[in-house]
Amino acid sequence: MIRVGRVVESKDPLAAGCIRVIPLDAQGTTADFVCAPCTPNLGGGTGFLSVPGPGTAVLFVHLKEFSYTLAGGDNHSYNYVWLGALGEQIVSEKGRHPHGADKNAAENWDTSQRTAQQGVVLDTGIPEPDRVYGSNFYPEVDIWKHRNGHKILLAHKVALDGVNDDCILVQARSGKRIHIDDQAPVSTGGGDRITICDEKADSTRNANRIELITSNDKLEVETFRDQEYISNKGHQNHTILHQSSGHQRRDNMGSGDILDTVHQGNYQVIAKKNVTDIAEEEDILYQAKKGDITITATQGSILENAMTEIKIQVMGTTITVTPTSVSVDATADITLNAPSITLNSSEFTVNSPAMSFNGVASLSPTPYGTSVLNTHTHISAGSGNSTSEPNT
Repeated sequence: MIRVGRVVESKDPLAAGCIRVIPLDAQGTTADFVCAPCTPNLGGGTGFLSVPGPGTAVLFVHLKEFSYTLAGGDNHSYNYVWLGALGEQIVSEKGRHPHGADKNAAENWDTSQRTAQQGVVLDTGIPEPDRVYGSNFYPEVDIWKHRNGHKILLAHKVALDGVNDDCILVQARSGKRIHIDDQAPVSTGGGDRITICDEKADSTRNANRIELITSNDKLEVETFRDQEYISNKGHQNHTILHQSSGHQRRDNMGSGDILDTVHQGNYQVIAKKNVTDIAEEEDILYQAKKGDITITATQGSILENAMTEIKIQVMGTTITVTPTSVSVDATADITLNAPSITLNSSEFTVNSPAMSFNGVASLSPTPYGTSVLNTHTHISAGSGNSTSEPNT
């Protein structure tokens, strides 16, 4: 005979899923029975188990009434088995779970219960009945909810009032969750996506979430603070395939920097077309601490363009080019090797201890300059050349 009882203890030192039950039938006994679990699948360390807590009404059965024996002829280890829990209409304190294993602990409070006057609610014990039954009063949502608030929910509810709840939800009591949403996309956001997020995703711009939006073929990753990508031994590749016309970009809209650091290898930027470096307000710096800086145009030209001046500096020698003048300041000798040298400038100034022109067939000073070469201790045309020494 199947009997009705109430759980008085769910603590089980053997960790076997057993509970202690007091009968609620008319037999009048006050003794409690140790009842083993009976679930759809259990054994060999696998299966399903959800143990009801103290205060829960359950169905239980006396196995000997069924002459039940295990394989091999051995009797069952327990005389009683609990079959499942019964829903009851009870009046409970608002916000408290009446059948929790530790019902006075704050973490066992069910803050999702419907509010009512005088701080009480009429509760049938069904987890989240508003969502299970909704506006059409059909139980179209399956739910497994732990007494502390963790839950797994399978829903397919479409009602005339616009409710479209078609999802799988795995959620911790804090609000951290995996949400597989199969409802059609909605204009206000949501639907047709897979979302992994924490409880902060419900607040404005504090979200920590990963969202795969099927309708837009789009992946969004958002964190309130840091994002770190670490590969211990492999690669990190970000690839846009050849059939795409989209861009790959990094935007730092804050006040910080973008820093690329290669600790052991090389750093390369390769583009089939143009490479552009733009500093809108301040400087661009290229620095080689130990090696060389090489700029090569294989087929085209190298153009350096400045509004005020271009300055080339090697130790104590400086060449300064402005829109109106060229100035060379050197602490060592200057040697020019060229078949012909023509100076066309409003002002050309060379400051050097000595200056030599080697292989110069002709030297043509600017026709309109007031001073061509000055402050030289020695100026010569160099060996093997036939040219007159310019006036200083």
